[in-house]
Amino acid sequence: MDLSVIISNCNYARFLDCAIRSVLAQRTARSVQLIVIDDGSTDDSARVLHAYGRSITSIFKENGGQASALNAGYRVCTGRVIVFLDADDFLAPDAAEAILTSWHEEIARIQYPLEVVDESGNPLGWTVGARNEPKITEGPFAIDTPTSGNAFARKILDEILPIPEDQFKICADAYLNAASSLLGRVVSLKRPLGGYRRHSRNNFAARDDLEAVRRAIVVSFGLHAALVRLASGKIGSLDEWLSRYPQHWVERIVSLRESPSDHPMNDRLPDLIATGLRATWLQPYWNFGRKLAYSPLVFGYGVLPLRMVRVLRRIEGRAWKPRPGRLPQGF
Repeated sequence: MDLSVIISNCNYARFLDCAIRSVLAQRTARSVQLIVIDDGSTDDSARVLHAYGRSITSIFKENGGQASALNAGYRVCTGRVIVFLDADDFLAPDAAEAILTSWHEEIARIQYPLEVVDESGNPLGWTVGARNEPKITEGPFAIDTPTSGNAFARKILDEILPIPEDQFKICADAYLNAASSLLGRVVSLKRPLGGYRRHSRNNFAARDDLEAVRRAIVVSFGLHAALVRLASGKIGSLDEWLSRYPQHWVERIVSLRESPSDHPMNDRLPDLIATGLRATWLQPYWNFGRKLAYSPLVFGYGVLPLRMVRVLRRIEGRAWKPRPGRLPQGF
């Protein structure tokens, strides 16, 4: 097979049929292998999968987290290019064709935007992912494209898999994106090739929650440790690696201010504000205007009342949405 699509599912029965149909409807369907890994679902997922019979490959396993599911799928896939599709997302009808047409042997990963949609699949007017072609040695800039917005070369996955399962029970896409970017060329496609579903249970919807903020902090730490093992000296110290990534320092400011008693680091607020401001002006992908606009946000997170900090978080989440792309017909 030219392309393998691995759907990882855990209790997303209400979205799973849409994800499967989006793969089976690919214009180059004969070149696409579909594997669905059910990670210990307790909802109606088994019924959805059994309805497809032998037309898809379904694998049922005990719940082990996202990394465990993706590793299990990769062990049985045969494609030279692999897409990991979250069960609540879906592909555009010509996604496989666009990926394979753009592919050549020097590529480690192709990333592409996803159209953000609501729970019913209606477009919300913006896209997520594929905003730059990152240099992962400069910081965790490769991780903003969701799982479903990437296609990976088998030869690269052979080097970086299995994904560490204890560290990446969630956010395994951060590891895949960063590690592949470290080992080869990343190509960005401009047109959306799928849908990213925003609903009450995914990370996008939980971005303002303290648990999600601290999860992002821990993922950055675990990601750095994993990359150091792969990088052969290409990755600097943790603080150096994060020194150009202001979002990390904002997350630490928010975590400290929301609940200082169980904040997971020994941080001082003035130091975090200063580091966050410095990281804003070192950010390699932002223009002058965006740096100028973000600086008072960093300061505001550190000094404004918590009620205003939460308002700023919501404003920031809306302010940097990319303009919507042009979707292919039939999306």
